[in-house]
Amino acid sequence: MDLKARGVDDAAAAALSTEVTQALASLRVLTVISGEDVRRLLALEETRQGCTGEVDAACMAEIGGALGVQHLVYGEVARLGTTYSISLVLLDTSKASAINRTGGKVEDTSQLLAETSKLARALVAPLFEGKRGSLVLDVRENGAKVVIDGKTAGVTPLSRQTLVMGPHEVRVDKPGFLAWARTIDVLPDEVAVEAVTMVPNESFIADYEDSARRLRMLAWIGAGTAAAMLGTAGVLRVVDDARFDGLIAKGYLETRGVCQEIDPAFNGTDLCPTEAGQRNDVVASVRAIETADSVALALGIGGVIIGATAAVLFLVGDPPGHYAPFAAGPDGVSAAFSF
Repeated sequence: MDLKARGVDDAAAAALSTEVTQALASLRVLTVISGEDVRRLLALEETRQGCTGEVDAACMAEIGGALGVQHLVYGEVARLGTTYSISLVLLDTSKASAINRTGGKVEDTSQLLAETSKLARALVAPLFEGKRGSLVLDVRENGAKVVIDGKTAGVTPLSRQTLVMGPHEVRVDKPGFLAWARTIDVLPDEVAVEAVTMVPNESFIADYEDSARRLRMLAWIGAGTAAAMLGTAGVLRVVDDARFDGLIAKGYLETRGVCQEIDPAFNGTDLCPTEAGQRNDVVASVRAIETADSVALALGIGGVIIGATAAVLFLVGDPPGHYAPFAAGPDGVSAAFSF
């Protein structure tokens, strides 16, 4: 039914009445007849004459009975000073009793239509208790708190939520980010997928970039250090092999068992020193080569560990510039929303 106007002009009340009709029809599960439709279909003067002239449940139930509808929505829009008040009632025409009531107040006239639409959807929520759908929030930021209809649903990443059909107030909050809020319609036996873009504030972006740059710098330093260590280990290994080959070429070392073992303590290789080798202190040379080999091995192992750590920092560390689209430009406007 048309909203009753109190302190507002009839055109504004008619516009809000139309908004209620459209909001209910957009739910796609109700057959909605507006006051204007009624005037075109029926002559209600006789019914009105039987009413007191006031908006009461008995009168509304009588009109609803004349129309043959199960439920009837009526209400009023009022203005007191600069505040606009909208109130709606959902009536069960068979019992002449209110099923639900909603109301809201706004100061800005530009918010009247949006507030009226929200109240209309919330008004008929009790009719949909047996009808459920699902909501999936695609939130790229992990650890954000999700509140649905005033109740905490969890933190992201959030599993699919099963909700009563109808409009639901969804809010996503995370420290350092602007709050995201929206009214989302859930239809029966359908899945509503909503992409949520969390916009960071300037302080968060600055802290994030500083941390990301430090981690990336550590990753590059680690990668460079690992490359230097592995390269040095490789060079030492090549040099040591060449030195061993030189000792063998000079006849200082022979395969164990062929030459006479002069130094029983010498067991660093499968070779043994010859007499010529002993005269030229080949044992000391072999010990030096083995020490260099140990250093090469340590450098190689350390290089692999540091390289792996650097790779992890590259793969899982925060990448610099991740929030660059949201950073304020020279004019102070976020690049993500500049034109």
